[in-house]
Amino acid sequence: DYLNDEDSPHFPFMKIVAHVEDTKLAKKRLISRTARYTGLLDKLDFSEGTALPTVEQLAGISSWVAHVGGGDMSKLSDIADVAEKADSVKNVAILVSGAEGVGGEALKEAEEMLKGKATTFAYTLLVVPEWNDEPEASCAFGIVNVTDLEAAPFKESETFSRQESLRILTECLAIDKAAGKCVVANAAKDANSLENMLIQGMREIGFNRLEEIEHMVSRGAKVCEPCVDYSF
Repeated sequence: DYLNDEDSPHFPFMKIVAHVEDTKLAKKRLISRTARYTGLLDKLDFSEGTALPTVEQLAGISSWVAHVGGGDMSKLSDIADVAEKADSVKNVAILVSGAEGVGGEALKEAEEMLKGKATTFAYTLLVVPEWNDEPEASCAFGIVNVTDLEAAPFKESETFSRQESLRILTECLAIDKAAGKCVVANAAKDANSLENMLIQGMREIGFNRLEEIEHMVSRGAKVCEPCVDYSF
């Protein structure tokens, strides 16, 4: 749905393929009334497999959105290897969820691995803690480059919106400055946090979701720190 969002005209995909373990089950979940109204059914196709898509299954595919659950960072190397061998793949956006137990050093190692292996495609890596069911844009969020992490990126029992993480990831396909980025995202529910004030300010003056995410990915709240007066 996000890849076919009519509010995101930067996605001119003529075909969208869902790689799933069970095609019959996936069709029940994905073929909805919304899919019919938006024209997604005219573009949607399926490939089936118990692991990552093969090089053959990626033939003709230009952009690959991959999800890895359970914070399994070991899968990133496999994704990079397959993408490197698939001639048509030029953009790869990877979402790792359930990563609350992943430390900063492991994230930096993943970044170095992707830098070394990705020679034929651009990539973006987004890492979040366990998913929750909150709708997208229900609260502010912060995005931090892996290289800027000084401690563990997530607190115990921290969660992040499933919808928000998918929105950020898919929008990154259209953001030039997201290429080569490895970032973590956190919910920013504290009204006094810099991230919250920045996000709410952008929403109040009319930033759309793409513009909002582009700013957070390319610049974030870090650039605003010298301008903030914390005295009361």
